[in-house]
Amino acid sequence: MKRIWFLLKCVLLALAVFAVFRASEQARLRYTAVSLRYNQPLPAALAAAAKQQMEKAGGVNLTFWAEQTVPASSMTRSAEAKQILFDGEAMLACPAQYIYGKVPVRAGECAVSSAAAEALWGAQNVVGLEVTISEKTCTVVGVFTGSDKILLNPGTGDWTAAELHSIPSGADGWKYGRDYAMQFGLPQPDQVLWGSGFAYLASVLPWLPLLLCGFWAAAFFLRWLWRRSHTAFLLTLTGLAFAFVLLLPRLLSGLPAWLIPTKWSDFSFWSNLSNSLVERFHDYLAVSPKVIDVAGKAIILKTSIDTLFAMIIITSLIVQVMQSRSLLRISKAQPNNRTG
Repeated sequence: MKRIWFLLKCVLLALAVFAVFRASEQARLRYTAVSLRYNQPLPAALAAAAKQQMEKAGGVNLTFWAEQTVPASSMTRSAEAKQILFDGEAMLACPAQYIYGKVPVRAGECAVSSAAAEALWGAQNVVGLEVTISEKTCTVVGVFTGSDKILLNPGTGDWTAAELHSIPSGADGWKYGRDYAMQFGLPQPDQVLWGSGFAYLASVLPWLPLLLCGFWAAAFFLRWLWRRSHTAFLLTLTGLAFAFVLLLPRLLSGLPAWLIPTKWSDFSFWSNLSNSLVERFHDYLAVSPKVIDVAGKAIILKTSIDTLFAMIIITSLIVQVMQSRSLLRISKAQPNNRTG
């Protein structure tokens, strides 16, 4: 029975790790830009001027968007939906997985979520059909997955968000995005969502269960080696320490440059870094949630829960192995006690 439970836990662990990596990949695909949020809408003229200047400067891509609740209707049905109006790249305004068609790029085109397609037409493949959004007719060119009723179409208007993409590698996206936008005439954003930070967090989480497995495997191996040969144990420990020293620069190179101090003894750096991270987290909590924010937070939450579940299973497996080893030692010692 114990072997069956052990095998079942191993299967659950494999499924949990697979789920963590899958959710992590979804988060990395979703969080690709720095999002500037404004409580007061940006005038269309101001946004257009800033975008024109950025395009002339080159480098960073800028996409404006806004979300609002609108009435929508097809030939036979009507429903309220969330409209995401954008100027720029559709995948930055609404990161989604398309199941039919393509992203809208021209005026008069739109994409709808699968939930909106079901509500307005009772089907999902509705490419080529027309939908009326606030008395304006659009042709559906794409359908993407989504449990919320969402309509996505290019246009013009007053914007409440801007996405900055293609930020220089290694730059502090949160600070760079804020300063870069103001440099081209945009007002200081009320909140900045540090997309690359969420993507980095999502990329780290899947490795935590594997690191825990590796730690315990190394601990069991070193304990076994110590009982066999102290010399072999010390040589192995020295080799592991030397390998860690060699790998440390590569590990640090995977971190954003602004997270690494010029001097590790600079205590003011750690204090400033702590305050900066708290401010970023405060922006994440304070932002007025949009449909895409809710979906992104759900992915991060799912990744965290799957990671925790995997680590609980690993801990349970380790406890079971240790208990089995203890029972085995006791059973081996009992005949000797009886003989004595």
